[in-house]
Amino acid sequence: MATLGALLAPFLLLGFAGEADRTRVALPESRLRVVAPRGAACVVIARDPRETRPGGLVYRFADGKEAGRRLGGPTDVFLAALRVVSEDPARPFVVKADAGVRYALVDDVLEQLRKAGVRELTLLTRPLAEGSTR
Repeated sequence: MATLGALLAPFLLLGFAGEADRTRVALPESRLRVVAPRGAACVVIARDPRETRPGGLVYRFADGKEAGRRLGGPTDVFLAALRVVSEDPARPFVVKADAGVRYALVDDVLEQLRKAGVRELTLLTRPLAEGSTR
């Protein structure tokens, strides 16, 4: 039993280390599955559960090394991404956006990442539901 635990321990650690930000969002569906690189910086755009008005969003950012933090909006995403890119120009980025967020708001964040000099970007999605024709 101890041997089994010793063999599984590295895989369990790898599984947890890859998740830069654990904010739960309902990801959009996609047929294409792309795996985000380990150590990628993560931008999260999610609906604020405490917000009653439509369009209330939460922006979060994790640099791939430390826990994520809340940001004020797309301009703050630009500044956070600029700091990461200045240290590591090749650092990959991941955008984790809630499926219910208007695409124009996601596009604002993508534009800020482009301005900051991000070269590699992955948009997280979930697999199509069984029997879906999208």
